[in-house]
Amino acid sequence: CDRCDPNTPAPVSSTPAPVVSTSAPTASITPAPVTSTAAPVASTPAPVAGPTSCADKTDAWTIGLKTKNWCYWASRGADAAEVTLRCNKRKIHSDCPVTC
Repeated sequence: CDRCDPNTPAPVSSTPAPVVSTSAPTASITPAPVTSTAAPVASTPAPVAGPTSCADKTDAWTIGLKTKNWCYWASRGADAAEVTLRCNKRKIHSDCPVTC
């Protein structure tokens, strides 16, 4: 018989079975493009002083070492020029808007 050549090695009976992978196939995953938009910025105006009163203060307060009603003091016995000088000297324009 042609297949029974004495020089042909015998078949090996201990050949291991092929190894089959049990892990799932890996695929190259491309992430979705990310678009960046700036978050809106809430803008609030800087604090502003509340409405100023259009009336002179009626109570006494201290300037330096003296406590008195400075609005009354600025106008007491003074002409318009003297009132202006007193208001400027004591810087009481915002406290005494009517007088100054």
